Amino acid sequence: MAVVWAEGPNNELELTGEVSGSWRLGRTGGTAVRVTADGVDFCRRLSGRPPDTGVSLEAGDAEVLGPVEALQVLF
Repeated sequence: MAVVWAEGPNNELELTGEVSGSWRLGRTGGTAVRVTADGVDFCRRLSGRPPDTGVSLEAGDAEVLGPVEALQVLF
């Protein structure tokens, strides 16, 4: 995820539910984008399994959702 968001304005990721927390990624200025997702569903998405819910853009540029939704991590 840091590769997707590391070279630009700060972006916030907030995970909710049983697996929750918030992270700020990026290098410059204030927060440009705030994304919220259910923590378990986000982990399912990262592993390549279909999530039950989507990723929500709370504020900022909608173009950032494409790379976030396309992320996959080998667990």
